[in-house]
Amino acid sequence: MSSQVVVRPQARTDVTELGNYLAQRSRRVAARFLAAVANTLAELAESPDIGHPITLENLTNLEIRAWPIKKFPKYIVFYRTAGGNIDVVRILHGARDLEAAFDV
Repeated sequence: MSSQVVVRPQARTDVTELGNYLAQRSRRVAARFLAAVANTLAELAESPDIGHPITLENLTNLEIRAWPIKKFPKYIVFYRTAGGNIDVVRILHGARDLEAAFDV
């Protein structure tokens, strides 16, 4: 049974910004990226525990997991499972300063 995927506003903004960034270089790559994001979220809905737990000092209580976007492994979906749902909190390039990106 699939979990419901809830994409938080900041994660939606992340996808829009990443898609726009990639589209400046290649619309074809940007379209492939957006499709890969959708496919990865569907994969997480089927197997919520496949992501790897991450440890960030400012997120110790949130139990955030990370999973790479298929065919774009440098881009990571950061999510948590809550009540049987997938709560997508950010979608970022792995080279980002994660402590700063998750400054809550």
